[in-house]
Amino acid sequence: MCIRDRLYNSGKFPYVLTLITTEKVQIRQNALEACRQFINKKLDEEINGQYFFRIIPFTHHIQRENKMLSGAGADRMQTGMQLSFGKTVAKAAILKKNGEIMSVAVATPKSVSFVRHVLKQIKPKLPCKTKVVYELKK
Repeated sequence: MCIRDRLYNSGKFPYVLTLITTEKVQIRQNALEACRQFINKKLDEEINGQYFFRIIPFTHHIQRENKMLSGAGADRMQTGMQLSFGKTVAKAAILKKNGEIMSVAVATPKSVSFVRHVLKQIKPKLPCKTKVVYELKK
């Protein structure tokens, strides 16, 4: 168990901000990874080691694509939708409405406003409408 896990479980980070989706959505793994890298970088620069960050959904849904040829003579080279299983393109997490995407727990009220600002900065990287929920853990 990591040191931050122990600190989080013991209550050293009482201020929890959670990013949730306001609609049903599939979020691809590369979008979650881009958000994770951006948040980790910003939090390490500002509040080095004084936070607990967690990505909640697991990317278990495999997205596939049946590539089709186009142009003259393409009809002789493929079978269309017959036996079209497709090749793996990406993995995604399927979230329902009000599903949690990620949460950040911090130790001080001053860092809450910074984390809220960082979570608002990653909204363009996600394919859904989101909102930030604030909670004080006792």
